[in-house]
This record gives sequence, structure tokens and C-alpha cells, in this order.
Amino acid sequence: MENRRLSASIARKIQRMLEGETLPSSTLPSWIAQELLEEGLLSVLSKGSRKSYRLIDAEACMQYIGNRYTGGATLSRWIEAFRRFRPGGYPHLPD
Repeated sequence: MENRRLSASIARKIQRMLEGETLPSSTLPSWIAQELLEEGLLSVLSKGSRKSYRLIDAEACMQYIGNRYTGGATLSRWIEAFRRFRPGGYPHLPD
């Protein structure tokens, strides 16, 4: 599997799931959803034709994302660093 780039937007969505939220399947890119499903970290919930995602193990997901994408930083610290250092970023303004 090719290594994809974790954007701040995707990281924020994962952060929401780490906090216990369930997300509609349409909001999470299929490549990261598939990766987390294959690792056994994500479950699919169905209500009729609508599907949503929920994390199975938040602790293991934090560790996996940290090892694979954020260099061990927490998602909140990584998102902040991404926002500060991206070209055209304005660290003194909210997203």
C-alpha cells in the first residue's frame, strides 16, 4: 500500500473520532478508512443505506497514526504544527 499524506483536515476528522464521535463514511477518505479497517481499528455502522465509522480502540489508533503519519506527535500537536508551517499559513489566525 502506498504511503499517503495525512492532511490537517483528515487529522481533524480522526481527532473527532478519537473523542468518541461517529462520522458518516462520506466524510473520511476511502484510503484512510480502508487502512484503519484493515488494521482492525475502525468499525462500520449501517443504518439502512447510510454507513458511518467509529473507532474500535482509540488508544491503538492514536499509536498507529503517530507511528505511521505524525512522527509520534499527538494529532492535536501535529495539526497545530501543520497549520503553522504550511505555505501561506497564518499561525495567529484560527482555521
